[in-house]
Amino acid sequence: MGRIKLLKKSKEAANFFMENKLIAFLFLFATVFFIYQHSLGISWDFASYSLNAEYIFFGGDYFEWYRAPLASFLIGVFTFFVLPLKVGEYLYIIFTSSVFLYSCIKFSESFHFDKTLFYALMLNPFVVLIGLAVGTELLTLSFLLLFFSYLFSGTKVKSGASFALAALARYSTLPYSILIFFTKNLNKKHLFLFFAVIILFFLPWFLFNYFHTGNFLTSIADSQALNVKYRMDYLFQMPSLLDFAMAGNLLIPFFILGIRKTKFGRKEFAMISFLLLTILFYIYTPVKVERYLFNIILPLAYFSYFYLKDIKRAEIAFSAITIFSIMGLIVLSTMVSVGYLSLPKEEFYDLGEQNCMWASNQWVPLNYLGYHIKEMPREEEFSYYLDEGYRLVIFYRGYPSNRSSLKKYPVIREHLEYIVLGNPDKCKEIHKVDTTYLYNLNRTIFRIHNESIETDPCRSIGFGTICDYFKFL
Repeated sequence: MGRIKLLKKSKEAANFFMENKLIAFLFLFATVFFIYQHSLGISWDFASYSLNAEYIFFGGDYFEWYRAPLASFLIGVFTFFVLPLKVGEYLYIIFTSSVFLYSCIKFSESFHFDKTLFYALMLNPFVVLIGLAVGTELLTLSFLLLFFSYLFSGTKVKSGASFALAALARYSTLPYSILIFFTKNLNKKHLFLFFAVIILFFLPWFLFNYFHTGNFLTSIADSQALNVKYRMDYLFQMPSLLDFAMAGNLLIPFFILGIRKTKFGRKEFAMISFLLLTILFYIYTPVKVERYLFNIILPLAYFSYFYLKDIKRAEIAFSAITIFSIMGLIVLSTMVSVGYLSLPKEEFYDLGEQNCMWASNQWVPLNYLGYHIKEMPREEEFSYYLDEGYRLVIFYRGYPSNRSSLKKYPVIREHLEYIVLGNPDKCKEIHKVDTTYLYNLNRTIFRIHNESIETDPCRSIGFGTICDYFKFL
């Protein structure tokens, strides 16, 4: 029965692509690009999600608690059935590209848009370049599209489920939950269903947190501490107009023209609120990166549609396919120079037999390549780590300090690209690297300044009273 249903769905999909050749071209072009982009090197964040998947499903040795779990879960599921891990990554890319297409179609149906035009607008060069270069941007936006698709249809369970999946892909999505108040005829039952479904979807992850760390909120607190709380005072950057220009690119003029001729209703105000929230999140986040504006693609495409929909369909098809192809080729040729391919694989060399624990400023890529590596300690901790028996492999590219200062420590090996420091008479036993960011930060601050920070996840994000109440129960 299941096989017959699968064959029926496959036939329906084939018929859809035959009837919508432009969509088929755009989907194929984008998906092939995503796959090619991933094959060129190691993306730091993508590698982290893959390592988390290996830890959860196969007992890996490296884990980052501040990562939201959905991407790792999907990579792990695909890997579980196909092996090896790298194949699971490519299946995740194909799956995410497919979900994005599906979500654009559902959104178009819900808002009575032409699906070809809307999908072409959503697949602008910024989306193609950034969507899967790091790991979760396109997946998050896909579920936010589904959230909007169900938001005004009265299906609070589906909107809650879609929103929960978006939040499980990126925690920064959680504040968007206030958009539920744009729903028509909202009542207490709707609110309860919406948030109950979100909690239900988060429950397995909360339990995983609790059984491994003793606290339900470890991952969320770690993410907030790393990305906001402990960067606010010393790494706060000013917003950049260039970031907005890169994110909006071709859509900016169409957005301005479209918003001028749009009749505003509940849906339009919800979309404007979504745009403003995205900009506020970008401004509030200490470190400004253009991909933090990724979600503005939705409101930009939404209002651009109202201007472009009046153009004849033939002109739309021709313009969309021409612009997308040209910009896609430009993106393809400039991708490496833009810097979203974090680290080409050929930059990493054989570091030799690893019998001891290592630490490095390229710890994630090296873990991804099979080494046992801790995160890079601060230079004030080098002596401590060397006395403990760690080997420190420091890649010169991006290293802020004077290279010559490293020569005061015992040197095991020196290469054109990196240097290995270590005490040959000491060897730190290899162990798992899965402590939290809060734990590591507190340990570092205590060693350097003899001070401590709050490491309890609940109190770190201001939920101490609530967590104490549940402990009491």
